[in-house]
Amino acid sequence: MDYYINNSNKEIVGEEQTLEPRNRGNEQQEAQCLSIEYRYSLLFRHADSLQLNDLLNLKFSRKVATKILSILKIINTQHQEINEFFLKELWVNNDDYLQCIIILVSLEHLSIITAEEFLTRFYLRPKPIFPLTGYDLQQKNLHGKTIGKLMSKLKISWIESDFMMDKTQLLQLLEDYYE
Repeated sequence: MDYYINNSNKEIVGEEQTLEPRNRGNEQQEAQCLSIEYRYSLLFRHADSLQLNDLLNLKFSRKVATKILSILKIINTQHQEINEFFLKELWVNNDDYLQCIIILVSLEHLSIITAEEFLTRFYLRPKPIFPLTGYDLQQKNLHGKTIGKLMSKLKISWIESDFMMDKTQLLQLLEDYYE
């Protein structure tokens, strides 16, 4: 099944179903055209062991090179690893999640039906903000890399709860990790 971006009406088309961005200001315009980082990511997606220095040697800025590598990590995700949690994490952590979804669908890593179902639920939903900060963990006498590791674990739990856990519940979960 082939998918393509139809530039005349700006939608992804596949068989008899469409995946259209809804009206939402600038976000719709961003979804209609892939950014330069996404275009280069598609170009480099088959390059084995592409490193930051390789992109810097090609005269990409550090910011663009880092973005390309993060996109490559997403689009090279194995099909079986793309599940609801993956999509929620993509949505909450990336302002350009629509471009990621477009690429995942076009590469057939994500079915258009699954993408439409996900976007129906999350596209117009306001993005929640993770209720904890590193400062909250410092107040619990935690420091350094421990904070980063625990924040990652707590964020996973928060996403798995469909973003319903509040600060108090997350701090209680933190306490449970240390018991």
